[in-house]
Amino acid sequence: MFDTIEIKQFEDGTKNIFFKNHQLDEVKLADVQKLVDDLYLVYCQDDNYKGKFNSKDKEDYLSNDFYTLFGRSWTDENRIKTPIDLSIDRDVDTISLSIWGIGMD
Repeated sequence: MFDTIEIKQFEDGTKNIFFKNHQLDEVKLADVQKLVDDLYLVYCQDDNYKGKFNSKDKEDYLSNDFYTLFGRSWTDENRIKTPIDLSIDRDVDTISLSIWGIGMD
């Protein structure tokens, strides 16, 4: 699903990791659905109270509308130790899974 990994390391030793695919049209909808459902099973609802992949997600994912948002974010520091974000950037035709703060104690 992802063909690129980018790692940004900071002076304190923490890392942000980005799994990306810059050819969004080659990403299978079934793979995205499975990833969303798996993340939901691990982290429960995201910051916007979204759960498992649903028909609205499918509609948003398949939309060619530049302003249609798709994704999930788990960034609440009270619930999640390592913030995660799954999103699409249609401007650069990319889907990415971002994980921030790896290596923090």
